[in-house]
Amino acid sequence: MNKKARNLNFISIAFTKVLFVFSTLFFLNSKLLFSQKNENQWIITAGYSAVDLYPSGAKIERPYYPQGEIFEDFFNVSDHWNFGGPTISVSKLISKSFYLGIEMSINDIKKIEGQQKIDFPYYSGEVFLRKTFNNKKRLRPFVKSGFGISGIDRGLFGDSIPFSQYFSKTLSPSFGAQFRITNHIGIEISSSFNKALDKKGISHLRHNVSVYLGLGDTDKDGDGIINRKDKCPKIPGLPEFNGCPDTDGDGISDPEDKCPEVSGELVNNGCPEAEDLSEENKILDDENLKTQIGTESPTISDNISSIDQQSSEDKLGALEDEKISKITLPDEQMLIYFPANSSRVLGKTTIKKLKNVISTLLNQMDLKVLLEGHSSNDGDFTINLNLSQQRANIVKDFLIGKGVESNRISVKSLGEDEPIFDNNTSQGRTLNRCVLIIIR
Repeated sequence: MNKKARNLNFISIAFTKVLFVFSTLFFLNSKLLFSQKNENQWIITAGYSAVDLYPSGAKIERPYYPQGEIFEDFFNVSDHWNFGGPTISVSKLISKSFYLGIEMSINDIKKIEGQQKIDFPYYSGEVFLRKTFNNKKRLRPFVKSGFGISGIDRGLFGDSIPFSQYFSKTLSPSFGAQFRITNHIGIEISSSFNKALDKKGISHLRHNVSVYLGLGDTDKDGDGIINRKDKCPKIPGLPEFNGCPDTDGDGISDPEDKCPEVSGELVNNGCPEAEDLSEENKILDDENLKTQIGTESPTISDNISSIDQQSSEDKLGALEDEKISKITLPDEQMLIYFPANSSRVLGKTTIKKLKNVISTLLNQMDLKVLLEGHSSNDGDFTINLNLSQQRANIVKDFLIGKGVESNRISVKSLGEDEPIFDNNTSQGRTLNRCVLIIIR
C-alpha cells in the first residue's frame, strides 16, 4: 500500500470514529427529540460523499471528454458514483437563516466513463454561503453557493507537473435539506454541481450525507428574536416588546403589566381603571347609614353629624384636588402611549382612544388637531427627538387612514424637552413616551 493510500485509510478510520461519537451523542440526547426548535450559532458537519464525473456536460479539450450531458444518467450509482470521505464543514450564523462557512472533502475516484483500473485521490475545499428555509421546522431545505478549488490527483505528488494542471477554481451551487433530530443534532443531505472555471479543471457532481452538530441557541423560544436581545428568552413574544409577550393586547408587555390577562391602562400599570362611586351613591350610602343607626341617642346623632361634616369636607378637598389635577395634567383620553424605543400604535385601549378622537373630528368639521410627540429622557437626545416625531407621525397617519383630512392635523416634535410627567421617576419616564392630542 503506497503512502497516499495509507493516509486516506487513516483518515477514513478517524472519520468513522467521529461518526461513532456523533451517534453516541444522539442516543444520550434522545430525550430531547421533541424539544423546541431553534437556529444554532455554529453548525459542524461530518459525513461521506459521492463524486460523479459523468453527467457534467464536459466539452472538447476537457479532461475525460466526452462525458454525459448535465444531469444525464443522474442516478446511475453503480457505474458513476465514487463513494468516499470524509467531508467536513464548519459554518457560522451571520444573519437570520444565513450561514457563512468552509467545507473540505476527500474522496477516491475509481469510476470514470471509459477509464479502466484507475485509483485517483480527490480533493475539494470551498467557502460557502447557505440560506436555510423553515428554520423553526424539523425539515429545513436550503440552497448554497460556494467558491473554492477542486481536483483529481493524477500524479501531482510524483512529478513536476504544475499544481494548476489538476486543480481548478470551482463554483459550486447546491441544494439540500437538514432533518433536525434534536435542538443540536441532525442529518444533512445535499447535491452540488461543481463547475470548473479553468480549462483543465474537471466539472463534476458531488452528493453529501452528513451528521451535523449545532452549537449555541440563538433564539431559544423561537420568536425570531435572538437570546441576547430577548428580554423574555424562554417565552415567545413580540419584537416591539423586545421578545416579551403582551397577553391581553393592551400595549404593555407582561413583565411590566400588573394585570397581564386583563386589558388596562398604562397609567394603572396595565390594570383597568376602577369605577368610582358617584356623589349621589355616596350620599345615599350615608343616608342608609343614618337609617340603620337610628336617632335613639343624641350622642350618636351628634357623632353622625360630625362624621357627615368631615365627610363633606373630605369630598370638597378631593374635588379640589381633582380639579387641580385636571388643570395640571392633560385628559388621559388624549394621551397615546408607546413602548420604549417604539413608534407603533399598540393595544385595544389605545385604538379606542383614537377612535373617539376620530369620531369627534368627523362630527365637527371645524375642529383641528395638534399632535405633540414626547419621549422619556432615556438615551440620546437626538434619537428621542426623532422618536417623538415618528410617534406623532404614526398617529397622524392613523387619523388620515380613518378619514380625517391631513390639512386639519398639525404635528410637533418635543422629544424630552417638554415632559408632561416627571422624567426623574421610572413611572414618569414610562408615561412620557406618548403623543398628546390637542383638539381646538
